[in-house]
Amino acid sequence: MQRCNTEEIAMPDPAPRIFFAAPDESLIQAFYQAIPKDEHNILAMSVLDQSAASVVEYARTCSIEVIISRGGIAELLRKTQKRGPSTIPIVQIQVTPFDIIDAMREAQKISRNMTFIAYANMLEGAKKIMDLLDLELRFVALSSPRDCLEAIFTALEHKAEVIVGGAQVVKVCRENSIPAVLLNASQESLRQACDGALRIIEARDDSRREIRRMAAILDQLDEGLIALDGDGHVLYSNAPADRLAGVGKKQLLGLGMQQIPFFQRHFTSSFFLNGTGKTVFACGDNKRECVARWQRIEPETFGINGLISLDVGREVSARPQTERGDRGHSTRFCFEDIVGTGIALQKAKTKARQYAQADAAILLHGETGVGKELFAHAIHNASPRRDEPFVAVNLAALPVTLMESELFGYVRGAFTDARRGGKQGVFEYAGKGTVFLDEIGEIPLEMQSRLLRVLQDGDFMRLGDDRLVKARCRVISATNKELEEAVRQGAFRQDLYYRLNILRLNIPSLRERRGDIRALARTFLEKFCAKYGKISGKITPEALKILMARKWDGNIRELQTVIERYVVLCAADHVHLEASGLYDILEEDQQAGQAAGQARRAPSDEEIRRALEEHRHNIIEAAATLGVHRTTLWRRLKRARRT
Repeated sequence: MQRCNTEEIAMPDPAPRIFFAAPDESLIQAFYQAIPKDEHNILAMSVLDQSAASVVEYARTCSIEVIISRGGIAELLRKTQKRGPSTIPIVQIQVTPFDIIDAMREAQKISRNMTFIAYANMLEGAKKIMDLLDLELRFVALSSPRDCLEAIFTALEHKAEVIVGGAQVVKVCRENSIPAVLLNASQESLRQACDGALRIIEARDDSRREIRRMAAILDQLDEGLIALDGDGHVLYSNAPADRLAGVGKKQLLGLGMQQIPFFQRHFTSSFFLNGTGKTVFACGDNKRECVARWQRIEPETFGINGLISLDVGREVSARPQTERGDRGHSTRFCFEDIVGTGIALQKAKTKARQYAQADAAILLHGETGVGKELFAHAIHNASPRRDEPFVAVNLAALPVTLMESELFGYVRGAFTDARRGGKQGVFEYAGKGTVFLDEIGEIPLEMQSRLLRVLQDGDFMRLGDDRLVKARCRVISATNKELEEAVRQGAFRQDLYYRLNILRLNIPSLRERRGDIRALARTFLEKFCAKYGKISGKITPEALKILMARKWDGNIRELQTVIERYVVLCAADHVHLEASGLYDILEEDQQAGQAAGQARRAPSDEEIRRALEEHRHNIIEAAATLGVHRTTLWRRLKRARRT
């Protein structure tokens, strides 16, 4: 029932969340007249001949969140469902006094000797009307559809000449040639029922946003948290717990404790029988100490019967504590954190998962801001080396004079001000883990030969030392430059390029995956609302059009920056991403670029004409596509009219 307002973006209609279970087609038509089809996305269907169980099952299959119905159908749908988290709320269409009076007036055209047959929830209003008007009217109450024929015969035995009732009653009467009048619902009743359903949807959306906000906060903790139900199944786990268990995001949900290998190794099947407890064990190939604490919750709260916290401490390997203290070198992301469903991105993720199982060097290539380090984290987290350190080095940020000592380390006395005990370089510190060399195209020629030896021979020497150290790590490098061109120009060694480029992964730009912009914007909006203590709201269609029209030269990083600035500048606690505020932020960025000497070429008259036609003469959207301010576009249009 909802028409898409963003045809230019070619987005599919959202799935319906409200289901109108109508007794007949006539009520569906009346519902459509009361609720314009363009106003709400509602699935409507005649269910008079369907069982209540099949209707509820169909609604669940369609992910329906609220059902609108009336009379006996509403009662049956409510009784069919067991109370619990999966219960679908039923909004009942109320029968108004005017509906009853209209039906009686219609019945009186046939005979004044009438009987009202309906379910108890519909009879109450009719009885009150009769008492108020001091009228006599027989009532027969229904408890189930099976009672319908018997109720009609009872009415006929009391000399009734016309029956007033709902759709099921009227259907049976007409099948038996008995005069009957349908008790219709007014448009006001239908609108009130729809408003009630929408209020439920809105309340659920607010609740979900608050849950996502809290989940985003809990994902930032260092401590892993797991919530369990009474049977020991996982109801919730935060990101640190998922990483510690070696699974992707949300993959623990619904699993029993003994179905998870991590818990099979470290917990007994009866560990949770005690109210509270604590255990300490080594994880990550015995290199880290994990303290697990559990607390049974009685009585249960929101279905939660127990909590487990997992606190991973310092490494407990044989390496000296001064050498291998906890420096925070661990992965923060997995493939499930890479947002998007576009074909180009899915191909890159599939190839990256295959690369994760190999030990060869990987070269990540993509424009700035596409998420190369995110892919590096995900590859490490999906590899057999996931429990080892992940050490990231930005070569562009390292001074040339320090690069050698940072990469390969040094011994005592190697140079003036050298640390007394020497220092490990990243290749030594990483152990059997992963070294991520970002901006590999910035490494100077004199350092390339030393890096080549690490990749080719698997060993290196600390600065000032004469003995070889074995390199056991895996190398992932990344660049936004065309290294082939650098090789042709003599700025990059060809043999090093071939060693780094064994497994190549091209990461698509945001322009190549515009279909993911909506999901990315939603993710960033929720993330930064959680960070700044606000509640994330909706993204308006106008704001989405502006995001879709922008070129995004800075890719995902630029989009993330824009959304964070929007959240910070929003004065309200409930943040909706709207076109006006978004356009002001994008205009600030453009003016800053112009001030830095990066002004764009002014669009031609033909480009302006095409942009206006594409966006149906919407000035704001056309200006966003052209990369100019809307006032600039207005001035150009006025000048064009004068000439």
